Amino acid sequence: MPFYLKTDENYLPAEKPKLIYPGRCEGQLEILPLKGNWEIYIKNHVNTPGKNQRKRIFICSTLKTSLRPLIPFAHGFIFKEGSNLHHFANILRHHNIPACIDRSLWFQAIKTMKHQNRIIHAELCCGEKHRYTRDTIENYGRNFQFFSHKIRDNPLTVSIYDMKNKKFLQGHECVSLPPGQKTLSINALFAEGCLVPGTLVLSNFKDISTEDITCDSFYNAITLRFPRFGEDPGFSLMVRASLQSYPAYQVPMSGVIHSSSVQRENELIELIKRNVSLWKNIPSSNGISLTIIIQELIPAFILGIVFTCLPWDYHSNKMIFDLTFPGSGKEPDIKIQGSTIDYHPGQRKIQVHEQLTSRLGPGLPPNLNNKQFYPAFSNFLKQCHRLHTVYMIPLDIEFVVTNDLVFYFVQFRHIFYPETM
Repeated sequence: MPFYLKTDENYLPAEKPKLIYPGRCEGQLEILPLKGNWEIYIKNHVNTPGKNQRKRIFICSTLKTSLRPLIPFAHGFIFKEGSNLHHFANILRHHNIPACIDRSLWFQAIKTMKHQNRIIHAELCCGEKHRYTRDTIENYGRNFQFFSHKIRDNPLTVSIYDMKNKKFLQGHECVSLPPGQKTLSINALFAEGCLVPGTLVLSNFKDISTEDITCDSFYNAITLRFPRFGEDPGFSLMVRASLQSYPAYQVPMSGVIHSSSVQRENELIELIKRNVSLWKNIPSSNGISLTIIIQELIPAFILGIVFTCLPWDYHSNKMIFDLTFPGSGKEPDIKIQGSTIDYHPGQRKIQVHEQLTSRLGPGLPPNLNNKQFYPAFSNFLKQCHRLHTVYMIPLDIEFVVTNDLVFYFVQFRHIFYPETM
């Protein structure tokens, strides 16, 4: 008889669980260490010949993209804390793995493991999966095709530099050199008139070795797009590597490659070399293209993520978002996670301001000017809803806000619903 674990909504607000992906699963309970080289951990504890080879229900303190190597061995995850909008949460949804962030359930599982000196087989219930009708599935498929074509048909406004041929690409040249979903989404933001940090995309790394990547190979492109880089000590670039496989709805590559901010040329070169090396070491990398997106790093007063629809319910008329107010010095970050805004399809005005006032008030930093913040955030959420409407598919949007409450779109991606495929 398996040990039964069920996430429950009937907790105090401070401990209310957050759903990542609904479903039921069975597996061997396994407590993960706080830190670790997961490849070595898998070899020593999970996939060793002669050991129990059952799939696991992993008990983990928080969501981390570095947990990705555990996916093939996972039937479920229980997290103590974190956000259900995290990149790793997206990966779990792509793989149909039931998971939740439930502090009480986490303690219950930990307590059981510590008091039982044996292998524990458990059943995890994270709620029932949605069963979509054929019409819903066909509708999502049509909308996804529309989205895929629309972001490719937008005029090219983002700067793309061909690393192999050492030149900027013009519109028609990108047809034979797919720039990748992340690049297309940033280009779409420019096309829709959204405020986006200055951007340069490095593409076409085919047949390029790490030795070929020097300042001379693309430095003119950097200085042309970011003249302050290397000259202004307060100016930084954010470098995001993107691996694109086809078809586009395949599992996101988060955690395989590295992103970081840089201030100097040598840091930029080393980060690009590292990602090219990682890409070339991926099995069957010929079917995966690499692009590197370089953006001006906007000094952040707020970092945020908005999903224009609940990622586990395609029928929901809710937006859900996270806000992080980075701490300074010894002050910790202030995080507001999993807040929702209701809207109705076709309604021209979303009553965002009133909902924000009632749902966010107590959690906001005391030094925030609410009279300015609420209208600015309301307008931004309406822009997000407009993008959802224009592209006819739920979107996952990352953004950053400056001290003077200027909202920048960083990137977006479509929300994938496994049950519709």
